[in-house]
Amino acid sequence: MAVGLIAVVAITIGASVSQNMIGINPFESVILFKKGLELPTIWVYLDTSVLNSRQYADFGARSSRALNLPFVNLCYESIARQNSGQYKIQAISGLEDLSNLLGGADKLPDKLKNPLVTLEPSDYAWIRSAVLAKYGGLWVAPTTICIEPFGKLPDKPCFFGTDASETFVGTAGTLVPNFHVAWSPAPDCDFWVAWEQISRNRLNKSGGGDTARGADKWEFLALASIYPDIEVRPLAELGRKGASGRRIQLEDLLATGQEGDLPFEIGANAVYVPIPWPELRDRTNFGWFLKMSELQIAQSDLVIRDLYRMAGVL
Repeated sequence: MAVGLIAVVAITIGASVSQNMIGINPFESVILFKKGLELPTIWVYLDTSVLNSRQYADFGARSSRALNLPFVNLCYESIARQNSGQYKIQAISGLEDLSNLLGGADKLPDKLKNPLVTLEPSDYAWIRSAVLAKYGGLWVAPTTICIEPFGKLPDKPCFFGTDASETFVGTAGTLVPNFHVAWSPAPDCDFWVAWEQISRNRLNKSGGGDTARGADKWEFLALASIYPDIEVRPLAELGRKGASGRRIQLEDLLATGQEGDLPFEIGANAVYVPIPWPELRDRTNFGWFLKMSELQIAQSDLVIRDLYRMAGVL
């Protein structure tokens, strides 16, 4: 009986000590690597096909395909900070990483089998739909400042914002949402599977100019007529200002001397701010911003600094 009592006491003490150790050092837990696996994924695709200067002091003399855009690092941090606990975050680093995720280079359309091909905006229709069709989850462009969590999303495809190519939208919005953020409730969602197939066929046959023709927008409209059970949340995206619904532009985001007084109103439903890329990349008069470090952004008086502060990353 004494031996049995000692055994019971030993087991009790051992369990208590084990739990205390886990409390002090979570790596003691055998289920550590299972934590968060049940959460939906936020997918962030990083385009590594564009050369960028490694350091400000290089003045572009040396370059790398490794991401070296400090403002994007702050965006990524805002996405993770605002959505931790509700989503797990996975970055996809270029087409090579994408092909591994999807099962090999043979899974990619012919145009995208070259990992260094320069992507145009309409190409993302296939990348986005392929990832969401296979895995489900939330697609978030890397140039996104999350100022609030996305929260629980519906059991249907969900889109956000308004057509960024329209300068003014008034109160009516646009037929096509922005594709900066998009949601698939589960793998093998009919809407996303169909879009993957349509955009794959387009890329395999196209000779270029898909973005100019708005090919991805026409694909969305066609699919929305076939699969109408989708949701659009235009006000979750902070991309418009004023009664005219004027698009918030780079000039607004990179304005100075505001002293915390933003040149646009932040609505009650606003969740994120899209930074217009590749416009920012291509407009050479904003090249100075691409060279700014996180510390320089934090010490500036730019409007975008105040948005990063709202996101909790500065």
